[in-house]
Amino acid sequence: MPLEGTDLFVIQRQTGGSPLLKATATQLNSYVSKTLNEVTLKGNNSNQDITLGTDKITLDAGAGSITAAGNILANGGVVVDGGSSLSTGLYYRDDSTSYGLALYSGGSAQKNRKVFIKTDGSALFAGALEAESIDGGTY
Repeated sequence: MPLEGTDLFVIQRQTGGSPLLKATATQLNSYVSKTLNEVTLKGNNSNQDITLGTDKITLDAGAGSITAAGNILANGGVVVDGGSSLSTGLYYRDDSTSYGLALYSGGSAQKNRKVFIKTDGSALFAGALEAESIDGGTY
C-alpha cells in the first residue's frame, strides 16, 4: 500500500533521549525536498557543507575548499589566484621522490613530456633552460 501524506512517522534523534518526535509523510517530504533543492537547483546557495558519495567529495561552505578522494579533471584549465597572498599556490606531495609535476605538449604520452620537476628537487627539460642567474648548486 502506498504512503499517504497524512501517514505518521516516529522520529528519534541520533543522540537518543526523549521526547520522540512525530511527522507526517508530507512534512518529511517537504524537509527532504528543501534540503535537496538547496543543493541541486541552479542559483541556490547553501551555508552548509555538502558531501557527495558518503565521503568522496566535500564542498566546505565556510572555507570555500574542496576535498576530493579521486582525480580532478579540468578540461578548461585550472587557475590558482592567491592575489598578494604568499600562502596560496599549487602544491604537490609525493614522498617517493620519483614522481612530480610534469608538463606535456602534444598529448599526454611519455614522448610528449617537456618538463618534469621531481619531488627530490631535480628537474628534466626537453629543451634549453634559460635563466638570468643561477646561484649555487650543480649544473
